[in-house]
Amino acid sequence: MCPNPFDIIGVILNPASGSWKHFPDAGTPDGRAKLISQWFEGADCRIYETRGPGDGERQAALAATEGCTVVAAAGGDGTVREAISGLIHGSGLPLAIVPIGTANVLARAIGLPVGDIAACARIAVEGQERLLDVGLCNEIPFMLQAGIGLDGRVVRTVNKRIKEKLGAVAYVLNAISALCTATAPTCRITWRGDDPGKCEMLAHQLIAANFGLYGGAAQLGPLIDPTDGVLDLIVMQSAHSVRLRAAADCLALLRGGLLKRPSVLTHRFTSAEIECEPPADVQLDGDWVCQTPVRITVLPQALRVRVSR
Repeated sequence: MCPNPFDIIGVILNPASGSWKHFPDAGTPDGRAKLISQWFEGADCRIYETRGPGDGERQAALAATEGCTVVAAAGGDGTVREAISGLIHGSGLPLAIVPIGTANVLARAIGLPVGDIAACARIAVEGQERLLDVGLCNEIPFMLQAGIGLDGRVVRTVNKRIKEKLGAVAYVLNAISALCTATAPTCRITWRGDDPGKCEMLAHQLIAANFGLYGGAAQLGPLIDPTDGVLDLIVMQSAHSVRLRAAADCLALLRGGLLKRPSVLTHRFTSAEIECEPPADVQLDGDWVCQTPVRITVLPQALRVRVSR
């Protein structure tokens, strides 16, 4: 590694994350500092440990005020999303990702070598920068998707102890359980963009997508572009057989053919308001955040991210 002598890397990490259990020496601050030093191979790093939910935003902003020139989120998608929140509303520093979470979907989506931590650290120091759009849901940032309905419920109800033991498999098991009791609220949607409109319908799932990669393995659609200044709204309509329709949509998603289903509608938008009756769960990049109603917007090319050259 040939560190840029002018770069100071502010490393944001969550010591309470179950991901650190995979590293025998990570049980203490000194142990984690040693690991960071090994991964970054002599680069000038400063470590900022989070202490609770939302603290990643504050730590990312603090790193900027203390002279860091790059913020590296060492964790999963939740840690990354919190760091992004601290960057887009303040310093505008570039973000790097050292993926050690459960799914690491954003890292996969931007082509990082997930599983090779040292290589990701090298990219944090030596990589090129790419400008990406950022979504906002009730002013809370997200990079991948805002999911409303079934997947929001899955994220809200996943057992944390099972997640720590089984990783992403915990979400799969919980999704199967959720499909067995799936419901379809009445959704009222208003969107703006090149083709504005509004609709009201029964839907078991809505997705506002910035990236096409969903859940780390499935593709929502090949034309979803995180640099085009718009988000893609995907509406999975329901009929009387809600659970059968939801199961069929899940299968189509896994096979890469979700958008070919006649019951699935798509719209491109720059802002949208969504109400559901009864209220539906909302997840952002794998974290439950609220229930509807929500307002979703996009910040075009608002984040600089370090990627492979």
